[in-house]
Amino acid sequence: MTNIYPATLENGIVTWGPNGAPPLPANEPVKIEVVVPTPAPPLTDPNDKRTLRELLEELALMDPFRDIEDPVEYIRELRRDRPLGGREE
Repeated sequence: MTNIYPATLENGIVTWGPNGAPPLPANEPVKIEVVVPTPAPPLTDPNDKRTLRELLEELALMDPFRDIEDPVEYIRELRRDRPLGGREE
């Protein structure tokens, strides 16, 4: 089983999160793995200089909702409650 404890590594020193250090054996070495998360890539291309207006016009030309015949019924179906597994009455 893997336990994850929040900590910060700075200049080779580990500073434990708000709950302090995890329960560790005193005066014994403990093997650890340090995983440094990489930042997520940006969702948009920073070189894309199109304005919001241009993007919305492009979206309108795509007509993404053309297959929806009755918008009210579509929303009702979308919001309809569905049974949750293992919770049958």
